[in-house]
Amino acid sequence: MQNDYVKANDAAKHIHLFDSKITVDYFLFATLRSNIQRISEEEKVYHYDDIVRSGPFELKNTIYSFNKNLELEKIVIEANGQQDNLWFSESLKAPKKLTIIRFFNKEKSSHTEITYTPFLEFDSIEEIQFYDGKISTWTKPNQVYTKYHFKENGSMVKSYIRNNSQEQSKTIELYNSGFQILESKTYSQKNKSELLYEAVFHYDDSKLMKIVYTRYKSTKYYIGNFIEEFIFEYNEKDLLIQFKNNAMTKTWDYDQNENPILVTELNSSGSVLFETAVAYRYDEHNNWTYKHTKNFRNKVIFKESHTSREIEY
Repeated sequence: MQNDYVKANDAAKHIHLFDSKITVDYFLFATLRSNIQRISEEEKVYHYDDIVRSGPFELKNTIYSFNKNLELEKIVIEANGQQDNLWFSESLKAPKKLTIIRFFNKEKSSHTEITYTPFLEFDSIEEIQFYDGKISTWTKPNQVYTKYHFKENGSMVKSYIRNNSQEQSKTIELYNSGFQILESKTYSQKNKSELLYEAVFHYDDSKLMKIVYTRYKSTKYYIGNFIEEFIFEYNEKDLLIQFKNNAMTKTWDYDQNENPILVTELNSSGSVLFETAVAYRYDEHNNWTYKHTKNFRNKVIFKESHTSREIEY
């Protein structure tokens, strides 16, 4: 890829390291080509009732702006009067702060600032909300329950503790030198040696091929032991073409520009539950400038969206 923001995305793919996920859909940048300064998108969403189209009930305009420091600013304006302004300081690759300012009918309703550690975990959250002229402030303190241990071979162990109404436990995660998660084990806080559940990750080079999840003890919401496998399959271009677990199978078909054109979800008996069909128009850089999406449930259309975008190079 020529685009620096896609290269930044390569580092940001370690999403499992985030305790508070950065609220940007990185997949939007995965297929960008050439050097891009600005993307303007307009999306119209229609809904269907008994095959009759109505709407658009959703109308959204989104602007992405990039600068030389790989900082990203995102502005989302919706037809209902809501507007979100979001931007990263330092860079999209390793942000130090995320600022989100929300407006409703052009009046500021909240101001949130999230600071990050070098590990891309949030360090603190400060939020100011404005209601009826009143201001309320909430600050989340620093994380004190997460620890890291880096080994000489480049691997890393991360541990963190939960103490909430659902669970009191300690999770230990092991990563290799490429920041791929290898295993995650969760132990009881009351009985330190009691393994509650675990997940083991299997790779073929850099591709995640299988996750085996085992729950050994009943929880507040689940009774008895449980084992589930998550299977991933790729094509010759390393694009994900199938995902399968105990309940469903999901498949992807792509066009020549590696964008998905058909996504199908089947239940365990092989019946089609959901389908998403997408058609694109591209510019001279093979970046899409128009996207038509249709969503089907049990072979019947229930939603349709049209997205147009202008790209400044």
